[in-house]
Amino acid sequence: AMGISAVNALRMVHAVARLVALLQLSEVLREGRPSRSPPVPAAPAQDSQRADIIEGMQVEMTAMAIPCQVSFQAGTEKRVYLSAKGALLEHLELLQADPGLLLRAESLPPSAAPSPGAAGAGADGLRGEVLHSSPGIVLAEPAPTRLNYGIVMATAPLLGANPFADANVPRWLHMHVRPTVKGLLRVVRLAPTRKGGLLTMIKTLADGHWVLSFQDTERVENAVQMANEQARRVRALHKTVAGMVVESLVSLVL
Repeated sequence: AMGISAVNALRMVHAVARLVALLQLSEVLREGRPSRSPPVPAAPAQDSQRADIIEGMQVEMTAMAIPCQVSFQAGTEKRVYLSAKGALLEHLELLQADPGLLLRAESLPPSAAPSPGAAGAGADGLRGEVLHSSPGIVLAEPAPTRLNYGIVMATAPLLGANPFADANVPRWLHMHVRPTVKGLLRVVRLAPTRKGGLLTMIKTLADGHWVLSFQDTERVENAVQMANEQARRVRALHKTVAGMVVESLVSLVL
């Protein structure tokens, strides 16, 4: 039997396949034939690498970071800070004001450009960071040599985290850890070469679980609110952009 994440991943693969088909149909109606280039904005692989939040990376700990404790090994508790990170979250206000930036090529104002060292420039650089990023919940230990920075200890995808307080110990926070988007893409890429195809490979996507301990119930509530609010904003942006794509396709048909 498939786990929750495997079932949702299979649905997403089919949904993306339908979306790509609609975009290719749009090109046929507009140009007379499908293009050889991807039907959605693409970005170089180095943008994906830069956007990743990985273990061992130093990240800035903003005012939203909430102290807690976690134990990934029996008898060993570590003091960490919980926060939400990712390239999409960094540029969320800009994209909420103009979500079409993800669908068209144009120059960006200097204040919206990707940070120094990012692959690409202007809109392409930002688009690459955002499209290849996956916003996440981050647990970071305080950096010993850099004030207000932390060293990433663990990450979990923001969407699907579904945090909730423990019913018996209100200072404990439960958080679902689903497989990453990159894990799903690896499964999709390898499926044609493996026995059983996609249905067999996708069963390898396993769900995880965190239990975090906070000093008081107020901080648990703050953590739940922070994670849910950031996830809500990301989903709203995704919904808006998807609606713009569908609307453009409908206008071509009509």
